[in-house]
Amino acid sequence: MNHSITSHPCDNASLAQLTELAQSGNSEAQYILGRLYNDERIDGSEEDKLSFYWLQQAAEQGHCEAQYWLRLTIQRHAYRHER
Repeated sequence: MNHSITSHPCDNASLAQLTELAQSGNSEAQYILGRLYNDERIDGSEEDKLSFYWLQQAAEQGHCEAQYWLRLTIQRHAYRHER
């Protein structure tokens, strides 16, 4: 099975497949999910928590872009609570 991720999911089936890959430890899938939740492209009330979770999972595996976006997510969260 090819586990490469080439585009963002656009439907529930793609999201389910991406989530399955992320749960299996695929850092690229974790990063993409984190970004999707960060960008609020997925409808739901817990986007910030899910974004942080998936970005953290990928960052802990050494995914450089996830590390960058995790830092931005943390900074954005801190800024919101300072206001």
